[in-house]
Amino acid sequence: MSAGRRQPAAAPRRVLLLALNTRGVAGVCQDAEFLLARGVAVDLLTVNPQPWEAAGLPAEVRRWSLREGEGRHPLPRGERLLVYRAPRKALGLLRAAAEPHYRRPDGGRALELGVGLVTRLHTRLADTFHHRFFIRGYRVVRPWLMWRVARRHFGEQLVSETTERVVAYDTHAVPTAWHLGRRHPRLAVSLGLDRALYEDQPVAAASGGGGRRDE
Repeated sequence: MSAGRRQPAAAPRRVLLLALNTRGVAGVCQDAEFLLARGVAVDLLTVNPQPWEAAGLPAEVRRWSLREGEGRHPLPRGERLLVYRAPRKALGLLRAAAEPHYRRPDGGRALELGVGLVTRLHTRLADTFHHRFFIRGYRVVRPWLMWRVARRHFGEQLVSETTERVVAYDTHAVPTAWHLGRRHPRLAVSLGLDRALYEDQPVAAASGGGGRRDE
């Protein structure tokens, strides 16, 4: 090898942050800035990246969004279909069949009121079921569901060869962190970032580069 030839730069160390709710947005953004300033690359796995961008998440952070994958999961998708879409479709057909008869003097007005009553009743019952029953149960299984979504949509891409640590910031992220640690025993897994582990890293000059976003 000639003396003037440069060896390719080693890939930076990488930390994967798991934050599936937005309660600690500011703290996560500060941790990301802290790591980036010390030359550590950062990934963020979250549901909706928009609140993080609004909070000033550095552009260098690589985003992984679970929003689309969660929406396609059979559980929430099936609930929307059975509770909202299918009944609304049936009510739409009923309304289309009934509308030509609304002007009839022999019961047309009563028919119109009846169709409207059924439509409003469905909306009330569907919303009651969604908020009082489905959401309560969904909150229990959602942390485990999010791991399945992440595994299905991103697979091994979440953890690269240089990823050294996985940091969970909320209870919904714990199952995903646990599974990643089990699949990759070399990873360190923690609840929250221990900055003392990186305090000895030299602080790099700020850069304006952008990162790739994975939706």
